[in-house]
Amino acid sequence: MIRHVSYKNFNERKKAARRCVLAADSRYSRTMVFANSRYDLSTPVFDDWVARMMPTLVEFRREVHRTPELSFREVKTTERIMTTLSEAGLNPIACEGTGCYVDIGNGPFALALRADIDALPIVEQTDLPYSSTIPG
Repeated sequence: MIRHVSYKNFNERKKAARRCVLAADSRYSRTMVFANSRYDLSTPVFDDWVARMMPTLVEFRREVHRTPELSFREVKTTERIMTTLSEAGLNPIACEGTGCYVDIGNGPFALALRADIDALPIVEQTDLPYSSTIPG
């Protein structure tokens, strides 16, 4: 389920922005599992999950890197993130404009993770297989 949310005032939007959890970077995606009570980080279960998921997470990050979008124009990147989170069994909620967040669980504690998903307007000068395919 993908929900789009509009906000009545700035404070409401600011509160929602604080809740954004994005999975644009494998480091943040790995940490995001901490918020999911299905995994206990003190056991090998978490390490096994990371070992299984790391190739997928790295490819996701490289795919985002190959097709960057400038600030406030990250429409396809947001769609990609929301699709990936939905496929993982989560219910991402789109922020107004771009970005999204996910609420996982309902306990007394909260963990917020944030990742930038916008690109800089530069020409990438690397020959890496995941280099940007979009000029400038």
